[in-house]
Order: sequence, then C-alpha cells, then structure tokens
Amino acid sequence: CFGEWGRELGFLRQRHAKLARVVFQGFALLLTFLVFYLVMMALLGWETGGGNFIESTEARRISLARVVFIISVALFCMSGMAVAKSPRLRACLGLRGFELSVAVMASFVAVACPFGNLWYFSKACGNANPETIFATDITADENVLLMLDIWLTGCHLMLPIRWIMLLPVEVAVLLTYMVSAVWLGPQVLSHILQNCALMSLLTIAAALGRRNLEMHERMAFTSLAAER
Repeated sequence: CFGEWGRELGFLRQRHAKLARVVFQGFALLLTFLVFYLVMMALLGWETGGGNFIESTEARRISLARVVFIISVALFCMSGMAVAKSPRLRACLGLRGFELSVAVMASFVAVACPFGNLWYFSKACGNANPETIFATDITADENVLLMLDIWLTGCHLMLPIRWIMLLPVEVAVLLTYMVSAVWLGPQVLSHILQNCALMSLLTIAAALGRRNLEMHERMAFTSLAAER
C-alpha cells in the first residue's frame, strides 16, 4: 500500500476498468457453464454411477432442488455481470467498494462450490445415504477440492485487485472445504485434515505469489507516474 492515499487511489483507478471487464468475463464464463450443465441434466437425467437411470421420488426431489440451486447461482452471476457492466453502479460503490464487492462475490461462489458435487448436494438436501440413489462416490472429496482449487487459482491469476482484498476468498475456500467435508463428505477425518494442510499450502503460495506480482505492478506504476 502506498503511503500517500492519493497515489493509492490512482493505482486503483488505473486498474478499475480492467477489473470490471475481467469480472464481467468471469461471470459470463461461469454462466455459460451453468447453462451447459442444465442442458446436460435435461438430456441425461439423474443416473447412478453405473449409468442406470433411477425414477424415484427421492431422486426427483433432489434433482429439482439441484435445478433450483443452479438457477439461483446463474441469477447471482447475472447480477455480478450487471454491476460490472454499469458505470453508474460502480460509481456508487466507489473504487474500494467495487473491489470489496468483487471479493465478496468471489467468496460466495467459493461457498457454493461443494454443492456442485452430487454426493455433497444430496446429503445437504437431507439424504443421509446418497448411495441409495447412485453409486458411492469416493472421489467426491477430490472433486470439491478441484473446484475450489480452480476458483482460488483463477481469482489470484485473473482479478486485478490488491492482494489483501483476496483474503476473504482465501478464508472462504479453506473454511468451505473443512466444513463441507466434515459435514457432507464421504472421507474420514484424517484424510480431510491432510487435504486441509495441502490446501492451506496452496493458498499461502497463491497469496505470496499475488503479493509479489502486485509489488512489481506498484513499482511500474510509480515509475510511470514519475515520468509524467
């Protein structure tokens, strides 16, 4: 952070338009994926791990809840796109406010990631034995970890916001995995703790890498300001 607030505001203003563009593109990409997922659900329906379709009241109930969840996330994405695309809304938020809003929205997406997994979502809907609907998914834990890893890495590489503003995303990713894995996951506690340790190392590495990159960006900004 620059010692002079005026210079800090200049640094934020320089990256504001790019941040809005990246946020719009990111939510548009996520929205495209969700629409594709809904189409695949409509075509394939609810099936077991062996590919056998099951027509049961419980399966239909969970499938409907899953559709509602996906539509809710899609509406959230459209809201983020609207904010990123509207200069008036961004002006109301201000430079720091828009940056904070992006971090909060990214944290919400991280919290939603575990519910993208069939096993986790079924248990969250109250089904204590998801294997009654489809085959036991021993890879559910790794699937959730991969989704959180993709989101965490993408936020650190793509979002041009200050590294400290990514702290809510980092905390959300770690807490989301720990809580969801203990509450909904099929793995034992020792396995979950190992994954938590590895995820923590990844988060620390991503944060330090983003901080080093920002230091170079600030040096370049200072040099450019001096030349002017």
